[in-house]
Amino acid sequence: YVDAKPTAASLLRTIKPDVYVKGKEYEAADDPRFLEERRIVEAHGGTVIFSSGDVVYSSTRLLQTMSDQEAAKARRLPWVCRRHDITAETLLATVESFSGKRVVVVGDLILDRYVYCDALSVAAESAMLSLTQLDTRRFLGGAGVVARHLAALGASPFVLAHCGFDERSEWAITQMQEESIDGHLLRCAPSVPEKSRFLVEDTKLLKVEEAEITPLDSISQRTAAEVLMQQARSAEAVIFCDYGYG
Repeated sequence: YVDAKPTAASLLRTIKPDVYVKGKEYEAADDPRFLEERRIVEAHGGTVIFSSGDVVYSSTRLLQTMSDQEAAKARRLPWVCRRHDITAETLLATVESFSGKRVVVVGDLILDRYVYCDALSVAAESAMLSLTQLDTRRFLGGAGVVARHLAALGASPFVLAHCGFDERSEWAITQMQEESIDGHLLRCAPSVPEKSRFLVEDTKLLKVEEAEITPLDSISQRTAAEVLMQQARSAEAVIFCDYGYG
């Protein structure tokens, strides 16, 4: 339900909530519209709580940003389609042509980690942000995400990459197994690179990379070449994903 009225006053009079949650920015607000809402809630014995909540995906600023981005895409899309003779029919035919195609993906596996935070204030000890971690999500990236997209299109990807024996490597292997992505992973690296991005709402504050550049040794190079030649014989295409990690 979306209340189209400028304030929630009439709705609050009707439902008489025990708890009414507003954002932290309202804690010291003297906006008469909010003060009226607060008076109505407290008049019925309710309480107003101020909280930044969890990750605010639906904040006004985020929605406006997304709206602007979508509007820009909508303006560009018809021009791009006309220039490249793209129609619904040609797109459908292209997507359907992926079905059953075997594609070899060679390159670096990467883990993309997103840490969703709430910005509290500037830390007292120095000029740096103080963040509260709300949620963390991890995705298979690099050559892995290319393979995932191919699988989503109906193709049969085969990943040739290297990893280690640590937790990140095992997580990547498990993800590939859960998504039924076939492959050959050379266990000749300390780990799988991981990129952590710290976000507050729609703003990326910081990116931290945990990675080592580990070129393949001679034995691993020979093994990789043999596997690639063998898999390429029955493949429609080979995609190389070089992110500079060896």
